Amino acid sequence: MARYADNLLADGERAVLRTRQHFLATIFDGRTAWATFIASVVLFFLSGSVTQEIPQRVFQWIALGLLVISLFWLLKVYASWYAEDYMVTNRRVLKVEGIFRKRSADSSLEEEFLRVPAPPLRAAPMMAAGPGMSSTEITKALGELADLRDRGAISPEDYEAKKSDLLGRI
Repeated sequence: MARYADNLLADGERAVLRTRQHFLATIFDGRTAWATFIASVVLFFLSGSVTQEIPQRVFQWIALGLLVISLFWLLKVYASWYAEDYMVTNRRVLKVEGIFRKRSADSSLEEEFLRVPAPPLRAAPMMAAGPGMSSTEITKALGELADLRDRGAISPEDYEAKKSDLLGRI
């Protein structure tokens, strides 16, 4: 069954996770309604101990009124719980709430949160730059150094120092 949140998705956006609050959250949200329901049931059973007919009928009508009010109140609590929807998509997090007047809020997911982090960068062991290095080996070493600099494994200052050292040996 399509939900309201599905209408809010953009082209190319797909739902990754859809959920709502735990069912037991309705007990906390409806605690006053539950207390009214329990009080109405207790009042109804206690009205049987009243010996006079008119006060007994008054207590029963009050208990019945409280029972009806608490049932409608609980119905509203559970309908609000059912209408609340949380959705994580490949682009954002959505929260939709409301029974008749829907309200939605979203928070964008930045790309950096979606990417799986790469393993830590480690400098590859470099060949010792000795006087016997050929120009091809020095060019290869400079390429490896530039790659390390671009990935952030070494600082630009370290790169320049090593580059000048290698170029001085040609």
